[in-house]
Amino acid sequence: MGSERRSIGWALFGCSLMVFLGTSAARAASVTADFSANHVNIRAVARSSYYGPLITDITPASGPGSDSATAAPASYSHPPYRDDVFATSNMDPFGGGAPKDHMAGSAQLVFVHGLGASDDAIQYSFHAEGSALFAFDSFAEPANGRQRNSATASFFVDANYGPTPVPPGTHVGRFHLPAVRNALPLETINGTVSEDGVVVYAFGASSSAFDVDLFADHSYSVQIEHILDVPNGVDPQANFNYQVTIQAVPEPGSIALVAVGSLAGILAKRNRLGRGC
Repeated sequence: MGSERRSIGWALFGCSLMVFLGTSAARAASVTADFSANHVNIRAVARSSYYGPLITDITPASGPGSDSATAAPASYSHPPYRDDVFATSNMDPFGGGAPKDHMAGSAQLVFVHGLGASDDAIQYSFHAEGSALFAFDSFAEPANGRQRNSATASFFVDANYGPTPVPPGTHVGRFHLPAVRNALPLETINGTVSEDGVVVYAFGASSSAFDVDLFADHSYSVQIEHILDVPNGVDPQANFNYQVTIQAVPEPGSIALVAVGSLAGILAKRNRLGRGC
């Protein structure tokens, strides 16, 4: 009986070795490095405004108020590739106001490619401040202020590409979105995850942690918008930092190797116990 158990254990060990030798290397920590031929598009936008019942005065979504780039692994030349974007905006009320009346803010996105045991990460950072104590818009109306910042990362998961090619529809990873803090007074936080241009998950202040699966042959994006509304007569500020990770999933062959190896270990343990009886 002990000989039979040993034979089964060795057979399973041999199978696990064949699985290991017949399987390509386990997927790296960077989903985008493995599966995104065109890398990751990143964009940040910051816009300041004062508005009344009839008109809105707003900074342009261009110049320093908008920044975009393509993030790529360190093995690619930087530039032209760039892994961070930063946008900033500011304005005084066009119709005049108190000396301190001013809206300003910034949006930053940094894309970090996974290395070794670390995952891809999308780091968002927003700042907003303003005053509308005695602000007037360009139509001479009492005006509220608003700082609207946003940042987006988007990429395509290519099928049959990279060091571990997979067919369309293969589960290759997931977005992990941690819980979001509560909103501050006058602050709004909106976030969306989209697949092929369609929103599949929306989140905001006080949202719980959530995962969104990623599949080959689909496009994905994560956009976060941070807004500070400043009613006439107040002067608040708000900052918001958030990180989304893109977690790789093991190849099916790697999972099979672990399962077969575990079964071999169980049988080997039974063999030792049998010898002791």
